[in-house]
Amino acid sequence: MRRSNRSRLVWLMPLIAAVASCSLLPARKPPEPEPPPTPAGPSQADLARQRQLALLLEKIQDLETRLASDTQPDTTDERVAPPTVPVRPTSDGPAVGIGTNTTSRVTPGPVAVAADPPSPPEPLPAAEVTLAALIEEFEARTKADPRDLDLKRKLRVLYLLAGRDEDAVDLITGAPEEEQTFWQQVMWALVNFTDDKHGLSRSERAAAAVRALDGARDALVKLAPLEIRSLAFCSEIRSFGNYTKVPDYVFTPRQLVLLYCELDSFTSEPAADREMQRSVIKQRLELLTPRGDSVWTREFDDAEDLCRGRRRDFYFYSKFTIPDRLLPGEYILKVTMTDILGAKTAEDTLTIRVK
Repeated sequence: MRRSNRSRLVWLMPLIAAVASCSLLPARKPPEPEPPPTPAGPSQADLARQRQLALLLEKIQDLETRLASDTQPDTTDERVAPPTVPVRPTSDGPAVGIGTNTTSRVTPGPVAVAADPPSPPEPLPAAEVTLAALIEEFEARTKADPRDLDLKRKLRVLYLLAGRDEDAVDLITGAPEEEQTFWQQVMWALVNFTDDKHGLSRSERAAAAVRALDGARDALVKLAPLEIRSLAFCSEIRSFGNYTKVPDYVFTPRQLVLLYCELDSFTSEPAADREMQRSVIKQRLELLTPRGDSVWTREFDDAEDLCRGRRRDFYFYSKFTIPDRLLPGEYILKVTMTDILGAKTAEDTLTIRVK
């Protein structure tokens, strides 16, 4: 690391002073009558100039020595991080090699000298780091930018920590309706479960929190994708999650089979009588060869489900016959489920073998 210009100027001062004090030409004097000729040899003025030039030469050599030493890293004042050379892989070799016998071709990029790490910010005084101060700051920031939903979410959490329950469960204006409901119900769940001021038992607080979390889940279901779970061929289906799978998926043409699956994140909405919750699901089946060629399709009618509460244990089953004229071999059954009310679709596959 080179020294600063100020340090350089300090070293140059002796040289400047020496040059300033060195008279390379004698001072002018009034003309005098010419002296009689003297034997050849240097005059006193010449000898003085030679001594001044010798002193100036010594100072120049000393300055050069100092400048030479200044180009070496100064380990006493500052630490210099070694330069780093980023590399990028070429198209014909791996970017990372593993093991002593593995090599990789890399192309060096531009040299980047590591900068000194930034100094950590000074800690705030303990008097300023308070929950009230944080709430005041976030309220000011939210007021300045009311469209920043992230600030509003964090502010609700701060309200909860401060015990300001009414503010914590307040709707987040500007957010989609589902997100407003979700955050409000989550805050209600936390408020109810931590409320030890109204004489409720732990189990009563837990029940209140569960109801609020159910409301939060129902709000998120509208945003979540439809999911197919537990897709299987069965010999018997008794109820949700209670079925008997066939030992293997080897079938013969014109064999009757029973297909089971469960659905999650499907849509329910009030029926016309407002007393029931309604869901509408559609199923489509397609047989494909391993190469992806379609050899058979089957589409079922819409299946409507009515329930007095929001259904959570939705399962779907269908019966169909393995088509004839199928050559023996392996096939892929693609199952497509469509949530009509929510306009969502999910797919899953099973591999079968036809004898």
